[in-house]
Amino acid sequence: MEPGEVAVYTIKLNPIACMFKPGKKLWLYVSSSDFPNFDRNHNIG
Repeated sequence: MEPGEVAVYTIKLNPIACMFKPGKKLWLYVSSSDFPNFDRNHNIG
């Protein structure tokens, strides 16, 4: 990917307790993590 490039991904999720109406969007944060093996990495420096 290049900066500013838009990409579409399909991510399969396990059953959750939320229902989204068609056309709604879900904001997803991708972060490095191996919790609880390592403390949370907040990626703030």
